[in-house]
Amino acid sequence: MSAASQTWRRAATIIVTVIAAGTIIYFVPVFASGRYTSGWEPILDGYLSWWAGVAQGNFITPKVSQALPWTLTLVGLSASIAFLIGTFAGALVASPIRRIGVVARWATPAALTLYATPFFILGMVMIWVFVWLLDWFPGGGGYTLGETPEWSLAGVFTLLWHGTLPFISIVVAGIAQWLILMRSVMVMTEGEDYVLLARSMGLNPWRVLSWYKMRNCLLPQITYLVMNMGLILTGTVLVEIVFAYPGIGYVLQQAILGNDFGTVTSVVITTSVLFALLLAMLEVAYPLIDRRIGLITG
Repeated sequence: MSAASQTWRRAATIIVTVIAAGTIIYFVPVFASGRYTSGWEPILDGYLSWWAGVAQGNFITPKVSQALPWTLTLVGLSASIAFLIGTFAGALVASPIRRIGVVARWATPAALTLYATPFFILGMVMIWVFVWLLDWFPGGGGYTLGETPEWSLAGVFTLLWHGTLPFISIVVAGIAQWLILMRSVMVMTEGEDYVLLARSMGLNPWRVLSWYKMRNCLLPQITYLVMNMGLILTGTVLVEIVFAYPGIGYVLQQAILGNDFGTVTSVVITTSVLFALLLAMLEVAYPLIDRRIGLITG
């Protein structure tokens, strides 16, 4: 497939994803309220006018534009750190090296327990321990009430102080998830011919682990990371609600409670665009990670 056709396919994927999400979020209230009984012509006119505004970039409301950097920072940092630590730890847990195997017997049950714990449940436990019992962190918000975030040493400290518990709640549960997934994939490669050949050649165990096993297990991990971003964002939304963190999750909750349809649709369209862009970036990154895919699609 040529580069031009791949570009058109990615663009079409983004457009179809955004249109599907926008159509669903527009017509669900129509059917729920029964407005369609008065005639479809004004509804369709409003639908087309709404998409005309979206095409002009008017789908991001001021509330969403203010909340989006908070969510992107929280999700980006926490998901990246959890993915890197969890993937590397999962590879070590599945390692045949004796000393690491002793640690693995304790790490796997703990990871399974945390893997089954939702982000927001862990967040509520952390609020109970570190806010109510120990009084180490603030109970919520992205910054101290009455203050305005500013790029100074004190301002950065305030932002980090308020964002520590939401960040840790996502990272800890995320590390457990990626550890379990990486361990499962690594175990599946134990009997592969290229692993057996590498060992029969007498290569260093660390080289077999890193170059032959981890490298081939990264592709499904990265695929699952992008495909799982919806669940990660859902968990982050609930964490933001629990901690009253000023991201799109908190804004979405307030919009739903206040019947603010414009803000709800803005959140849906914005997240749909982000997910579609992530999928497009994944297709671009695939040939860079595994050359075989580039040969197949080239």
